[in-house]
Amino acid sequence: MKVLVSSDETGHVKEVVCLKGTDTSKKDGVKPISVSKVCLEPAASLKSRVLHMIIFEDYLITLRIDGVVCIYTLSDYTLVKYIKLTSVKPVSLINYSQFGCFIAAFENNKVFIMTVEDEPVELNLPVEDKNPTIIATFAPNPFKDGEFAFGGEENDIKLVSLFEKPNKKFMSTKFEPKIVFTAENVPNDFLDLRVPISVKHIKFLEENKFISVTKYGQLRIYDTTIKNQPIHDFKIGPKPIIQVAISEDNAILSDTTSLIGKYSLTKIDSNATRINSASAGELRRPSVKLLGKFNEGTNTGATHAIYNFENKYVATGGLDRYLRVFDIKTRKLVAKVYLGTQISSIIVVEDDEEEEVVKKSKKRHDSDNDEDDEEDMWTQLETNTKEPEPKKLKKKSRKL
Repeated sequence: MKVLVSSDETGHVKEVVCLKGTDTSKKDGVKPISVSKVCLEPAASLKSRVLHMIIFEDYLITLRIDGVVCIYTLSDYTLVKYIKLTSVKPVSLINYSQFGCFIAAFENNKVFIMTVEDEPVELNLPVEDKNPTIIATFAPNPFKDGEFAFGGEENDIKLVSLFEKPNKKFMSTKFEPKIVFTAENVPNDFLDLRVPISVKHIKFLEENKFISVTKYGQLRIYDTTIKNQPIHDFKIGPKPIIQVAISEDNAILSDTTSLIGKYSLTKIDSNATRINSASAGELRRPSVKLLGKFNEGTNTGATHAIYNFENKYVATGGLDRYLRVFDIKTRKLVAKVYLGTQISSIIVVEDDEEEEVVKKSKKRHDSDNDEDDEEDMWTQLETNTKEPEPKKLKKKSRKL
C-alpha cells in the first residue's frame, strides 16, 4: 500500500510504500519498501507545515498552516501551483469533485473555492454576532449540494448554503452564503449550570442528520427535521475529542490521550457514563456503545489524524511518530511504520497487490537521498529502543 503522511517538524510530506505485515517497531519485523520525502517545494519548515491534504483529480493538494495552498502532480510530486490565500490558520480542505473544485476554509470565517486553473473565489460566511468568533471546522453535506456546516469555540453549529443553482461553469456561479439552520445548546446540566460550547468536528450521516464532537468529550447527534437542539447528547469521556471518522453506522474517535475507539451510532449503552455528585451520589447516563479500541501496536500519544480508506482500513498518526494502519472491521494491525515526525494529516493513496506495489516502488525510489533518509530512520529507531548493557560489578576481596 501507499500512504502519504504530513511531516510536522520539517513541513514536507513523506510517502510510505509498504506491504501488509510491515512493523518497524520489531527488530526482525518486516521493513517498508520505501520511505521518501516529497513535496519539498516550496522550502518547507515547521512554520509552514501541512495540516490538510486531499487527492483531487491527478493532483495532491496540500493546505499549510501559513495559509498556503500547494498543488503537486500525484505522479512525481512536482509543484504545479503555489497560492497564498491568507495568514490565518486553516480548518478544512474539501474535495468537492462533483463540481470540479476544492474548498479551503479558515478560522476567520473565510472560504475559498478553487480549481487548478482558475483564480480562487473568496466568500465570507454569514456572521450573526457583532463580534464574530473563530470557527474550528467546516464540513460538507455530501447529501445536499452547496450545504456545509461550521462551528467552533462558543460558536454553535450553523448550516450554510453557498449557492442555490450552480452554473454550467461552476466557478462563475452566483455564490450567496445563507444560513439555513442554527443549532441550540443543550439544557443546563444536573447542577443547573450552562453547558459550554466547543465544536471540534462535524460529520453528516444523512441529508438532515449529522454528529458533532467537542472539546469537552461530548458526541452529539442532530436531526434538523426534529429540533435545533441535539436529539442525543452523549459523554464519551473527560478528555477533548480531537478527531473523528465515520465508518458505516460507527464513529472512530480519538482524544488527547492514546484512545482510538470505535463507537456505534445506533447501539446505546444505558449505563456507560458515571457521574459522581456530592449531593445526588453516583449518577449513570447512557452513551453510544464502545465496540472496541484500535490499541494493537501500543499507541503512546494523542492521535491527530484518522483516515478511513474505503471502509477497509483506518490509518492513524499523531504525537508518537508512528503511522499505523488497521483493518477497520477486526481492528487488527495491518502495518506500523516509525517516521520520526509528528503527524497531522494522512491519505491512503492505494492498496495494490504486493507485486504491483514493489514494481511501482522500484520505478521511483532509487535516489541516494531516499536511502539516506531510511538509514537515518532505522538508526534513530534502534537507538531509541536499544537496552543499555548492564554494568559489571567488581568483586571485592575480604580482608582478614
